[in-house]
Amino acid sequence: FFFNDTATTEIYTLSLHDALPISIISKKLSIPCLIVLPESTSKHRINILENLGAETKIKGRTWDESNVYASQLAAKLDSLYIHPFSDPLVLQGQGTIILEVLKEVSEIDSVIASIGGGGLLTGISLAIDAMGLRENISIYGVETIGAECFNKSLAKGTLIELEDITSIATSLGAKKMNKFNFTTLRRMITKSYTVTDKDSVSALIDFLNYEKVMIEPAASCIIAALLQNKGEFTAKTIVLIICGSNVSFEEVEKWKYQFLG
Repeated sequence: FFFNDTATTEIYTLSLHDALPISIISKKLSIPCLIVLPESTSKHRINILENLGAETKIKGRTWDESNVYASQLAAKLDSLYIHPFSDPLVLQGQGTIILEVLKEVSEIDSVIASIGGGGLLTGISLAIDAMGLRENISIYGVETIGAECFNKSLAKGTLIELEDITSIATSLGAKKMNKFNFTTLRRMITKSYTVTDKDSVSALIDFLNYEKVMIEPAASCIIAALLQNKGEFTAKTIVLIICGSNVSFEEVEKWKYQFLG
């Protein structure tokens, strides 16, 4: 973790997956930490960060609006601003996931991860490429409908911006990717899927029942995509990057009632 020792406050924007370790490290290093979050952030998620000692500020309807505010505030306060999916060091850190996986499973055929701003899968893809494994490991991305900025950009052949985020998978809620992540994933990815919120919630409930672990729709969507495309993964060693359990039981109950009755 690197920071400017002349900065008075470290300013960071969603997603919560990245904000959690930043909050922990900031506390350990006694660095003030401000997390800027959109209005869609649940009280449960805000409490998690504040209990770790971070200051939170709600600004903007979507992550993109929060991001604009955070970058402007950081410049005004001469503070360190960390982008959750564009910062090169963040991408490098996310790429180490595949190194850890290969220590446990020596040979894998496919990796599946969700796409929001694309930082996670970009980092993993670059690490696979750097290790010379691009021909051996297929890379798949998943988005929920209503937060599918990558899939829509892929269909158009150029970066597009969503009008709004309508999916409950708010951790995937970037209306637009950056150019580097888009061009990297367009070059590296084998296939990208979209699933509905209903499918994501169904997979979330199944995972909770079978594995006794509660995850969020931004993670369960990859399970839904796998189940809907079994033929693509028959007789293969598959790694699912299930990251994200930033959800309350009350939220899961609400989604279950809303989508599954």
